[in-house]
Amino acid sequence: MRKITKIPPTQDGHPMELRHLRVAAYCRVSTELEEQTSSIELQERHYSQLISANPN
Repeated sequence: MRKITKIPPTQDGHPMELRHLRVAAYCRVSTELEEQTSSIELQERHYSQLISANPN
């Protein structure tokens, strides 16, 4: 089982829009069927692009 690390939120008093956020994406597939082979790659690509596009 993978280790889960809880990261506490910062309390620096800056508005949320000005903070640099630490985020994590959770990607998974529910089966090992061949048609879901690319599903994990698509999820990873989607979240990588979404996170990269946000300057915060």
